[in-house]
Amino acid sequence: MPENAVIGQFERRLVELGCPAVRARARARELSDHFADLQEAGVEDGLSEKEAEGRAAAQLGEPAKLAEYLVWTMRQSSWWGRHPILGFCVLPLIGFIPAWVLCGWALIAFVWLAGHLLGPAYLVTRETAHALALDPVEFSRYAHPLNLALNGAASALVAVLFCLLARRSASGLKWIATACAVCSIGCAFSHTEIVPGSVAVAWVSKPNWTWATAPCLVAALALARYWQVVRRLPACSGDSGGTGYNAGLSPAAGTTESWGRRFLTTPTYWISTPLLLALLVLGSLAGQRIARGRVELLNVPARLETLRKQAWPAESAAVIARIKSREICVNTNQRTVDLLPWVNVPLDISNTNLAGPADAALLDLPLGAHVFGNTLFDVSGKIQLMGRALLKEHRCYPVLRKGILIHQKCSQIYLLHGASHAVDLETNVAKLVLHYVDGSVREIAIVAGGQLLDSWGPVYTTPAADEQLAPKAPGTELAWVGRPDGLGDKTPWMAARIYQSAFANPQPAVEIASVDYVSTLTSAAPFLLGLTIEE
Repeated sequence: MPENAVIGQFERRLVELGCPAVRARARARELSDHFADLQEAGVEDGLSEKEAEGRAAAQLGEPAKLAEYLVWTMRQSSWWGRHPILGFCVLPLIGFIPAWVLCGWALIAFVWLAGHLLGPAYLVTRETAHALALDPVEFSRYAHPLNLALNGAASALVAVLFCLLARRSASGLKWIATACAVCSIGCAFSHTEIVPGSVAVAWVSKPNWTWATAPCLVAALALARYWQVVRRLPACSGDSGGTGYNAGLSPAAGTTESWGRRFLTTPTYWISTPLLLALLVLGSLAGQRIARGRVELLNVPARLETLRKQAWPAESAAVIARIKSREICVNTNQRTVDLLPWVNVPLDISNTNLAGPADAALLDLPLGAHVFGNTLFDVSGKIQLMGRALLKEHRCYPVLRKGILIHQKCSQIYLLHGASHAVDLETNVAKLVLHYVDGSVREIAIVAGGQLLDSWGPVYTTPAADEQLAPKAPGTELAWVGRPDGLGDKTPWMAARIYQSAFANPQPAVEIASVDYVSTLTSAAPFLLGLTIEE
């Protein structure tokens, strides 16, 4: 038999039995080198080229037999090759959930890295995620594609992993297909979902075949790759002595060994199988809620649902009632400051540059002279300043508004203000720069968590977790809340929040000429609605 035919049949048989194409090619090159050595030895013994080639082929033996023996040794050197029943029929059933957890951690790492590389505008903090979880409407915009991505990636990952293990152990296409089929079953009966307040991970009784398609696609790709490799190799001739992908010669007996006999005589089967079955039984006992659909791992959403339906609406109504009771001015020494020349966002019309529930709710804010938190303010619009979070929304506003005229001595300065994207608490998001007639300058810091919270958030008083529900600075209170049409009915505990803050004048004996309202360019975008001074 010519050398090319011997080497080609040897390589083809290796691939048919499950040896990876790269390793099969390397083994074929080794056999080709050995064939050349035998042929050269025949020529040195005085044989012709053709006779030396024939003797070399006879000395090597049948190519298919050589391939079967080599694959048998490869399988015996791998745990997965020695235990294909456990490795490709049992373990894939429980592979989806660990793969989902791994994909989840990879996503968290990616988000963290993106936030630190691209800047604060892309940084997702704990406060951001928690605030998002409290709003089911907004949460669903992110949760649905997130669940699709995580479940799809996990089902594909577990199938690819077992395919690689089958290839590495030379177990063959049969075990690749078996592992993918079992992966499909495991994915169909596994349930993982991120919902507001919890993460659900469980095995379920009602299958969902959506995620079972990914392992089937992986198996189809493996089959296409297999036929692509086999098609370029010459066909084997004669009876190989093997039977498909189960063929494998024992070095002692020289005959095909059945998988049943190997299963019964391998000691590790008697150890690993009971252990694995015990783990499955323990997992089933721990998942008492499998029949109902899921196991809650983080916290129980039933409490959160009770708060949403019972406690929070009542608490929000009480907060609004208290705000209404504070809309009475008892101080006659207050003077409002006209901010109209510095207003850059009107409230009485819809502004196309603004989007979000808080912006829509501000359309209901009373214009003109009105009392908020026992303080009279003259509201003529919004002085909106820039924040880094607005960069990814393609919105641009000034960093400061200079020269707001005061020309009066005062002891207290009152602000009616807020800030969107104020998720980083204890951060200085804005400041008032006071310019006095004697040329001196003083600054007053406006801190997220101190003088304000995010302009859209909860108005209840019972926390769901550890969220901050009220500013901590003395002299600051929730002065007005508003809900956009439609959305307020779905989440009655959420609203646009405007705060009133009182600041002591650092130099009450000196007349203030003007003030500057300045953003510190954090992620928060501060805005000013009213300014009042008290003599």
